Amino acid sequence: MSAEFTPLTPEDPTIIERVHQLAIATRTGVGRIAAAGLLVAGGGMGIFVAEAAVHPAVAHAADADTYPWPNAPCEFRTAGGSTCANPNKSGDLYDWFNNPGGSFSGNGCGAKNPSSLCFDNYSYEYRNCTSYVAQKISQEFSDNSKPRNISGWGEAASWATNAKKAGYTLDTSPEEGDIAVWGTEAADGFGHVAYVASVTDGVATFDEYNVHGTGAFTDSYTSANHPGPKVTPDWYIHMGTPAGSSTSTPPITNSDPSSKIAVAQTPSGAMEAFARGVNDDLQTNWQSTAGGLWQPSVESLGGDITGNPVAFVGSNGAIEVFARGANNDVETIWQTSPGGNWSGWLSLGGDIVGDPIVMQGTNGALEWFARGANNDVQT
Repeated sequence: MSAEFTPLTPEDPTIIERVHQLAIATRTGVGRIAAAGLLVAGGGMGIFVAEAAVHPAVAHAADADTYPWPNAPCEFRTAGGSTCANPNKSGDLYDWFNNPGGSFSGNGCGAKNPSSLCFDNYSYEYRNCTSYVAQKISQEFSDNSKPRNISGWGEAASWATNAKKAGYTLDTSPEEGDIAVWGTEAADGFGHVAYVASVTDGVATFDEYNVHGTGAFTDSYTSANHPGPKVTPDWYIHMGTPAGSSTSTPPITNSDPSSKIAVAQTPSGAMEAFARGVNDDLQTNWQSTAGGLWQPSVESLGGDITGNPVAFVGSNGAIEVFARGANNDVETIWQTSPGGNWSGWLSLGGDIVGDPIVMQGTNGALEWFARGANNDVQT
């Protein structure tokens, strides 16, 4: 790791903002964004901008498909095609059924056959967006003091109306754990719903089923690039904070009140939080398992820092933290192995103002950028 730095010219304070814009532009192409700033993970490139909210959303690996019936067959077998369309009735789509080891029998799926053969335990047809979101809400809020039950809300286009009747709050500002709703403009008038897995800089990332009409799981779309006639959802139904949510407050009780909290999520899903302590050291707390409890007390990693920490999970799964030092240099400390011991502090040089930005190239190497004391960009 080099301790040298190079001023970039011409002197242009907007370059940092351009890096920030690059990070935003790449978020939908290479993965998730997170933490006390912006982290794009996956696809070989990472960007972290230390500037966001105190309790940010956290990046994580591609979400697992936890839906119970991902392979439910089509009522019409191969005649239904990829959208499971009724070959004898135009507009009758998405009729997958559940009969393990058996074939479809009886009336067609719909109001005439409201049995478990055609409908899940929340009264939604299998592999439809509504069925997936109902199951996902049940799973995410299973350990919550107030489990959610959204059965019988009908087609996706009617969910906003039924959510209001059930007492839920709706608006156009996404939060983790929300249900995103598109109205009759989506899916041939049926509407569409998706689960909000994370939110960064106001952009929601979705876990969803059947977005392309094929009854499949997708976790790659956001409120900035969602397919369909309308990219942005009409409404977000606020369900509350899921149990184990990344937006829950990490307990770092010895942090300086002015310090922003940086959060990194390891490949296992467990989170570790960092903040500048009241003695200008680096304080940390962590979860032992994904969604688990935080440690009862914080640990000091030492150091003499004056800025907000920036945390980055490297390609090997180990965390590295960067911050402005007491001499206005960039200082770093890192895990010697994923979840392992921490190294000593290393100065990377520089004479900076503010907090650094860290980017990871396609070769896995990290590079920091920051505004210098002469308003140049240093790296």
